Order: sequence, then C-alpha cells, then structure tokens
Amino acid sequence: MNSKAGIKALKLDMDAGGHPFVVHATVMWDDNDVILVDTGIPGQVEVIRNALKRDNIPFENLTKIMITHQDRDHIGSLPALLEAAEGRVKVLAHELAKPYLSGEVPLIKSGAFAQPCHVDVSLQDGDVLPYCGVFRSSSRRGILPIISPCIINQAKR
Repeated sequence: MNSKAGIKALKLDMDAGGHPFVVHATVMWDDNDVILVDTGIPGQVEVIRNALKRDNIPFENLTKIMITHQDRDHIGSLPALLEAAEGRVKVLAHELAKPYLSGEVPLIKSGAFAQPCHVDVSLQDGDVLPYCGVFRSSSRRGILPIISPCIINQAKR
C-alpha cells in the first residue's frame, strides 16, 4: 500500500470454465482496515491474492469483505476467501442479502443456493461506517438489494 488511506478499483482477470471473465472489485484501506468489496466468481482466491499483491496490499492485511449484492459474480469466492483468511476477516452485507449469503434462499438470477457464509455486520440504508475514511451505505432497491458505498469524508492522514 502506497498511502495510509485509499480506494482503488481492483481488476480481476478470472477464468470462468475456460473463458476469460473480468470482474472489477474495489479495495479500500486505512491504518486499521483493508476492505475488499465483492469477491468475483467461485474459485478465484489466487486471482484475488495476486491482484492485491500487484497493488502492494498483502492478503494477510485483509480485515473485511463487503458484499454489494448476491449475484454469483459478486459472492462466488467469498467462502474460499474466508477459509483462506482463517477467521480474521469479517463480512459486511445489506440485511436483505443475508438470507442469500447464508444459503437460506436461492440466488435470484441463477436459482442456485450459495455456499453458506456468516454475515458479521448487517448494513441498512444510510449506515455511516467508520472504515477507510468514513462512508455511508446506500442501497438501490429493485429486483436486487444492492449496497453502494458512498464516501462522505475521506479521512486526511
């Protein structure tokens, strides 16, 4: 990490059954946290590790994963990332996404069930989160509950 606080798009060149599949996740960091926003499709832990490494962000510094919504290309590698992190990473997601992430109800688009993952922090519209500067969660409701982090005060460090 080149600075004490920041936010960066993280290009993930993934392999979807022999076909290239690009996902643009986000990584945010400050003195206390490194947060990955979304995890791409299943089976991509090494792709994520390497993308973080390219940006000088050690995987071992990851403290939180924020899930924007329950589509497979956003949550697919979450179970494997949590396993690789050996219990040190917390999951943040909108309260409406929890039943999908816990495997209680099928994913909306695919109808498949996600491998169950525990959500440590349930987000609601307007929550102000003191991570990586300060940002507010906001959801766009429609067919899918989606969380969009909105930075309201990037901390000066």
